[in-house]
Amino acid sequence: MRYLILCSAFMLFVLAPRSAISEAGEEPSVTLSPPAGSPTSEHTVQARGLPANIPATTALFAPDGQQAVNHVIIDSRGSVADTLQPPQTGWQIGLYRWVIGLADGRSYSATFGVSDGSPHLLAEPNLPSPTSAFDFVGVGFPPNQTIGLTLMLTGAGGERALWAPTDAGGSFSVYAWPQQFGFPFFSAGYYKILAPAQNLSTDFAVREHPVSSALTASSPVLFGGLLPLQFRNYPAQRYIWGLYENSANQPEGEFLVGPTSPAGALDMPLILQRLQSGTYYIATPYDYGEATFQAPQQPTPVPSPAPGARVVPLGSWTGRELKAMACRNRTIEAVSHARNC
Repeated sequence: MRYLILCSAFMLFVLAPRSAISEAGEEPSVTLSPPAGSPTSEHTVQARGLPANIPATTALFAPDGQQAVNHVIIDSRGSVADTLQPPQTGWQIGLYRWVIGLADGRSYSATFGVSDGSPHLLAEPNLPSPTSAFDFVGVGFPPNQTIGLTLMLTGAGGERALWAPTDAGGSFSVYAWPQQFGFPFFSAGYYKILAPAQNLSTDFAVREHPVSSALTASSPVLFGGLLPLQFRNYPAQRYIWGLYENSANQPEGEFLVGPTSPAGALDMPLILQRLQSGTYYIATPYDYGEATFQAPQQPTPVPSPAPGARVVPLGSWTGRELKAMACRNRTIEAVSHARNC
């Protein structure tokens, strides 16, 4: 019933005019400098092209999924800057991701790799459940090249070829969903990921116990780019980063939502970028959980709040307040942030 109220209220705004991303009309972007370093390197981050003078949430995700969350105000130029200092024990070997999330769930991110001077091939997350998307990470590789990978599936599953382009720092992250290989989920057992040209390989296992974080897309993408999502069995009070790709394994967008309830649950109508019709894959790589969804042909652009509309930070409304907002036909942000309270 709550989703019907929220989605119905959202429909009142699908024809609202789009406002500029920033006063200068710049597209959103995030850059990290340097893009790779040692466990003791300092990194600077710059986000640009964002809506000006509104609250936002930032999160730094470590390779093992730990997160450091901050709440910031985007400045009058649509920018956010920060300096990332290594912890006393140093950065972990692997790939870090800095994310900035807007009130409607959209997010923008960039990564930096940490290496000890040698290339490393990693399989994340650690000990995934059968309903996870694999994340194969490389750090310390040659920059701006395409790395050939081979995934050895468990049992008689055979092998699959993957291709991973490295960034300017020699890092990569490539995702694999079970549905891409024709499976409803990954079978429990032992797997191996290889980079044959670099003579690197990593063994990893999928655990048998199926109870894990569960991500559900309960319907196709609705009119206006709305996709209702349900998150269950996630860590309590956690911010969730996720992404979605098309059937050709090309990233289409990402999101940052939260926090989850004390029970680890979250209901979120996510506003997607305008998509071509087809099948899409969605996952929350740091927390397990993956799904597919369908996008029909979208006749209208994704809406944005009208100029001067109130923008609220992630997770700041209670369920009762959200219902009241929806019924009073207030802002899109109020409609798009339902969560279990």
